Order: sequence, then structure tokens, then C-alpha cells
Amino acid sequence: MRGVRSASVDGETPLARRAAVISAFKSGQIAVLTNFGVFTTGFDVPAISCVVIARPTSSAVLYSQMVGRGLRGPAFGGTRECVLVDVVDNFDRFGDVETIYEEFRIYWNDRPS
Repeated sequence: MRGVRSASVDGETPLARRAAVISAFKSGQIAVLTNFGVFTTGFDVPAISCVVIARPTSSAVLYSQMVGRGLRGPAFGGTRECVLVDVVDNFDRFGDVETIYEEFRIYWNDRPS
């Protein structure tokens, strides 16, 4: 409605449609891509600049994978900055912000350590 090119996929989206949407997102034709239960793991688009997590999880591994979608950093083809919005405050379950920062620090450096 506001002119932002966007798309959404979920577990019932046909694979051909999902592939087309992902391709359009990777090429910049789509600026916002939302999903339900699809891109928690194995989704690789390093240039993501914002991740919004709107679901709870008690798994630190799953949470780190979801957060990691946007924390690739320049050394891995990602952005220098990424906005992380955690709607349900999952990171409260996994420590304070400093602890989380240290966990992903390697991804924010210009070169891997």
C-alpha cells in the first residue's frame, strides 16, 4: 500500500514460487521479504540489512541461525550494519546484549579472526 516492493512465503508456498520470490529478493526487485517458518536456517542472502524476529524460541541454536541471516558482515559479503528487531525479546533468554554481541563479533569485523 505504501509502494514498498514486498513478498511473503510460508511452508505452503509452492517451491517454484518460493524460488522466484527469493531470486527477486536477492536481485533487489523485492525490498522486504517476510516468511513464516521458512527462512530460519539455510537461507543465504548476505546483503540483508534488517532482520525482524516475531516468534519465540527457546533454542539458542535456532535463535542464532535466525539472527545470523543478517549478521554476515563485510568479510562474508554482508552489510556493515544490520538492524535486529526482536518483537518477543528472545535474546532475554540467552543473556544480555553484550553477550550476544560477543557471540557474533567475528561477523561484524572486516576480516575473519
